[in-house]
Amino acid sequence: LALVRYVAENNIQKAKDAGLQLSEIKELLQLQLNDREQVRHVIEQRLEKIDLRIQELQGLKQRLSSWVDECKSAQADCCPILLDLKQRSNF
Repeated sequence: LALVRYVAENNIQKAKDAGLQLSEIKELLQLQLNDREQVRHVIEQRLEKIDLRIQELQGLKQRLSSWVDECKSAQADCCPILLDLKQRSNF
């Protein structure tokens, strides 16, 4: 019984390390070994979610990099980053 638990926990950790969410892992563990299409579907959906997150992060990186560039080149005494934030949020 301890060996079965160890194997199960090890497989769950491998799936988590691969970026799968617990709900996806649960879904995969309920499938049979010959359910290749369904397994592939679950993984393809996860890849789509990861691609969307990468796009979001690239947009955030671009915005932050832009702020740093503005800060480096600003001639005024006030911080262009804070100025932009305050104008966007009406602080």
